[in-house]
Amino acid sequence: MPDIEFVAIAGDLSEFGVLQEMEWVAKELKKMKAPYVAIIGNHDLVNKGPAVFKRMFGALNYSFIYRGIKFVCHDTNGREYDFNGSIPDIGWLAKELQPEAGVTGYVAISHVPPNSEDYDPKLVTPYHTLFDKTPGLLASFHAHTHTYSEFGYPSSTLPYVITATAGASEFLLVKIINNKISYERIFF
Repeated sequence: MPDIEFVAIAGDLSEFGVLQEMEWVAKELKKMKAPYVAIIGNHDLVNKGPAVFKRMFGALNYSFIYRGIKFVCHDTNGREYDFNGSIPDIGWLAKELQPEAGVTGYVAISHVPPNSEDYDPKLVTPYHTLFDKTPGLLASFHAHTHTYSEFGYPSSTLPYVITATAGASEFLLVKIINNKISYERIFF
């Protein structure tokens, strides 16, 4: 697809958090013509995975602005932190979702969705409450379950979208035009 501007990999770049796995994936990703960003997944957090991930792909929580949209990429792998109340980092998210010059909308991307048993149950309500109060938040994208689905919360219009896995020969094509988001399942 020649017009892809960038690719977001929503976690699990490895199975066992080892260097060799992440090197294999990085080698394949370099073949793409589009740049990519990676978000930490639960499998990336085992063994020495966090150190390897940071060295190869960058921070576990980060954001960037592209064409006026702020993409907020963050760690939601609560089980790997023993549900200690710190992941996702709600304080960091709140700062990243503050209005700022040049930003017309927001997109959240993480691995574990807040409706998963692997998400810290103490943080489900603060997470979706923060998202509901964020003007211009267009969608929250996740992975983890390997099956496409959409869900939401009562009194909210924000879509939470879980992507399927590339292993199932599927990905999500996301378009943002005039601060309106659309997404389409692509099978290959």
